[in-house]
Amino acid sequence: MNYKEYLEEAVRDVDPQLRKIFNDALKEVFSSKYLSEIANKLGDHLKIVQVDEKPGVVAYNIGTKIYVNKNEFWNYPPKQQTRYLLHEFIHILQRKRGVILTKFSDIRKLSVNIYKIFKQHSKQPLSVFLTGKNQDLGAGGKWEAMSYFMNNSIDWRAVDEEGKSKIVSEIKNSGIFNTNSTFWKRRLPY
Repeated sequence: MNYKEYLEEAVRDVDPQLRKIFNDALKEVFSSKYLSEIANKLGDHLKIVQVDEKPGVVAYNIGTKIYVNKNEFWNYPPKQQTRYLLHEFIHILQRKRGVILTKFSDIRKLSVNIYKIFKQHSKQPLSVFLTGKNQDLGAGGKWEAMSYFMNNSIDWRAVDEEGKSKIVSEIKNSGIFNTNSTFWKRRLPY
């Protein structure tokens, strides 16, 4: 199964417009090599499920499922919906429990490395770097760094120049992402 078929299968029960935007976004976010790896390792385990629960929560994940609260999720335009899905998808890849999810140690390692770099070079709290606001991130800490890149909310002023350079190098050298895409050009300072 190639990654295009996989992506279409994974989100088959979702609105066709959202499926197209999400699939296109995945191609912008990840390198083609890593997308193939995702398809081979996750197989058909990724699911997007609509639920009618958790007021105020737009999306969350458990295991290899992304749950979208239909009462919240569909109030956003498709591009914002895609950001929520990408954010949760990164969290799924970061998981270390379960036979399938232990296979993505590279993205977990990258998340931890970015978090460590930020801690060494921060000028503001982690939440300011990730969201542009000083707010409670809950227990996520190091696991939020990569997921907030999906949201396009990184505030680079919260980290010094050396930290910026190191974070960008980590992302570009990881082989995980399609850093030549418009998606990453909007998110990385150089």
